[in-house]
Amino acid sequence: MSKPAAEWMLHPMAPSLNPPRHLVECRVCRDFSAPEPDASDADLWATSHAEATDHQDFRFAAIDYVRASRMRRILPDQADDVG
Repeated sequence: MSKPAAEWMLHPMAPSLNPPRHLVECRVCRDFSAPEPDASDADLWATSHAEATDHQDFRFAAIDYVRASRMRRILPDQADDVG
């Protein structure tokens, strides 16, 4: 795995604009739920899929949104301005 670029940082995006999404994938047939903001919808999909197919192995994923931005560089002569 490569190291992240030192001048970049990741910041969470506003959850009200980009709520996390939850989905479940069946590890047997690779079918999956729609990404939903409510984890219980993904859970319901998995239990319904298990009931219909007798498949019992699932992968749960939570997707969160982040934004990359450049870090502001502080030069030595600007250090006193930071407070």
